[in-house]
Amino acid sequence: MDALLHGVPPGRFFAVHITADQEQVRIEVRDSGPGHPVVQTPHAGDEHGRGLLLVGELSDAWGSIDHAVGKTVWFTVKSTPVGGHENPADMG
Repeated sequence: MDALLHGVPPGRFFAVHITADQEQVRIEVRDSGPGHPVVQTPHAGDEHGRGLLLVGELSDAWGSIDHAVGKTVWFTVKSTPVGGHENPADMG
């Protein structure tokens, strides 16, 4: 949502890219706006400012990559085997 609110000037774009393997899921959001992501410290009544705070708490890693125009904010979450099995081939 932040990419739409803050990172996409009128007439520009944003993109979401998701990759996954047996170890992790990686989600990237690229926008074409200026600026860098900053973790906020919102007050209890604030309606905004929690996006990166939540990403930081819920992900295993996150960061950003600058581009000539815009940036990509990414985060990863480690995959958890379904049913607690280490190897999907063991399910069966």
